[in-house]
Amino acid sequence: MIFPLDQSAPKDPLVIGAKAVGLIEMMECGLPVPSGFCLPTNYKFDPESDRSLVHSVVRVLADITQTRWGGISKAITPLLVSVRSG
Repeated sequence: MIFPLDQSAPKDPLVIGAKAVGLIEMMECGLPVPSGFCLPTNYKFDPESDRSLVHSVVRVLADITQTRWGGISKAITPLLVSVRSG
């Protein structure tokens, strides 16, 4: 499961991590936070299910670029990606 970094994500650091909760709280305060998503903290690598995860991540990134710029081909600034691992 992929959680968007917005008010619909569970604000539980045990589920999405403290950094993700902090980013959501910053958004709620009106601070500029780029669109993003996170995986649950209990996510474990599984070669069988990761293929569908990759497709889900690509869809989420496409949605973010569509919302922000109208599509990746129209992006006027680079899409910045930050990856954290526990």
